[in-house]
Amino acid sequence: MANSRFNLMGMALFYPLFLYWGFTRPVPRKLYSDLICDNGADGTYIREILRTRKPGLWQKVSKQLFDNNFNFPEMNEFKHTEFGAGFVSHRIF
Repeated sequence: MANSRFNLMGMALFYPLFLYWGFTRPVPRKLYSDLICDNGADGTYIREILRTRKPGLWQKVSKQLFDNNFNFPEMNEFKHTEFGAGFVSHRIF
């Protein structure tokens, strides 16, 4: 049991540093880029899953997509062309 306190100290020091390093690295692989940038249903599904389940990762991926001139509705930086008024009632009471 004397060795466990050294393991705890090592984990307390190195685990946060490793997590910070892992979560701040960009996603460089072309396969991931091709899957995320797909215009079909598969790409939309992957972007929605990333957006809802991993918001921290999606923030970084969305910024990378925006920097590379992509524009998907799931992105945080999505540029709306106009405000749709299809759901607004036009009747005056």
